Amino acid sequence: YLMSVVDYLVYFFKHESAYVLLRSLVCSHMCIRDRYDGFATEMGEVIVIDDDNDHDPTPVLLDEEEEDQPMRVLEFHKLIVQEQLEHDGLTILGLGLGLDAVLHEFVTLFSGNEATTIVTNLSDDMERDAIDAIATEQVQVAPRIINAEISPARRLEIYTAGGSVFVTPRVLLLDLLRKHVPIPRIRGIIVADAHKVGENSVMAFALRVFREQTRQAFIKAISDVPYAFSRGFGTVNKVMKWLHVQKLYLWPRFRSEVAEELEAIPPEVIELYQDLTAPMEQIQSSLVECMSLCLSELRKANMKVDVAGFSLENALSHNFDHLVRGPVENVKVTARVRQIVQDLGTLRKLLGQLLQSDCVTFYKMLVNIRAAHRPSAGTGWSWLVLDPARIVFKLAQLRVVGTKLCPALKLLSCEQVFGFKTGSMSLEQAPKWALLSQAMLGQCWLLIERLMD
Repeated sequence: YLMSVVDYLVYFFKHESAYVLLRSLVCSHMCIRDRYDGFATEMGEVIVIDDDNDHDPTPVLLDEEEEDQPMRVLEFHKLIVQEQLEHDGLTILGLGLGLDAVLHEFVTLFSGNEATTIVTNLSDDMERDAIDAIATEQVQVAPRIINAEISPARRLEIYTAGGSVFVTPRVLLLDLLRKHVPIPRIRGIIVADAHKVGENSVMAFALRVFREQTRQAFIKAISDVPYAFSRGFGTVNKVMKWLHVQKLYLWPRFRSEVAEELEAIPPEVIELYQDLTAPMEQIQSSLVECMSLCLSELRKANMKVDVAGFSLENALSHNFDHLVRGPVENVKVTARVRQIVQDLGTLRKLLGQLLQSDCVTFYKMLVNIRAAHRPSAGTGWSWLVLDPARIVFKLAQLRVVGTKLCPALKLLSCEQVFGFKTGSMSLEQAPKWALLSQAMLGQCWLLIERLMD
């Protein structure tokens, strides 16, 4: 019966909610045991489930749960921690090399100490994941979270109790300024996502106050976004100055310690390619054409900078701020040149949002850009007046309303577009959902096979 229902759903899989139904079908069968688990745990009883309907009275103890698997920490993660223990510094990992595993090692190491180690600059999800991972370890003092909801008196007790404490940068700064942090009891501060620390950020201010109050406690920083340090001039030196650290540790993927462990168990990679829809391809080419025209005007300007790097390839790369925006902003230029550089940044953002956002969100972004645009006097330039820009607006509108409501591709106002009834509009579905649905269907088939076994 289950397989016949799945065949029916597969036939109608082109509908948007079909994959949700398929997932609910599989999960509902799997969640029966989970519900009985919770009931058995609460009541402390033994529940008999006859899975195969053979009237077998063999009882099943459902209150036995699998032990949580501890976080997998590789040898190079331990080397990173050992390196930081020898001398404080900034560690920059390759993207995806396991920032959470390194933080897990730090938290496990310092959770058994009487002194308190502060871990800050983490998102809420990272804090919860770190605490869940440390729950599988045998630590003397469990890590705790300090936020604005906790009273100052209770925060002081947590600071004094020792172990590892997760604190938001704003609360940490407030406690440091009010002298609510017992500095003699603080072993040091671990700063995660160090690439987010700026000159005027709350984190930088808190570290400066902390360093003024004590010179004995350590400051260790770590980040797994290396390309964030390539923007601008001397970004690494500036971040290290704001962090008050002197050593820099680099751990790229091609480092021998990392490469040996990663190559020992190569991952199974399945590449999926998704083509863009015809309107998306035309919008993309029109945005690129607008960027090309902006760069052409930028090269014609009389500036005392090297314009050899002002190419379309550089404008599309991550080093745009370093190669194009940086040289222009460091010299005295006209308002027209600054407007062109600003337009290049806007076009880069639109290119990214075209692939990430749905058709309605992308259209609203274009409408907001057009509504907020105020041409400066004397510039005589705006990418919105270019011919490719009109194509972008028309095609973005077409993706929302469809050809039935606007067959002649007439440019409508925002009030007209959002004034149509929802049922009459023909919204373009993001092409990634069809590819994701196929991938999920394959995984659901595997789950169904396991259930049938």
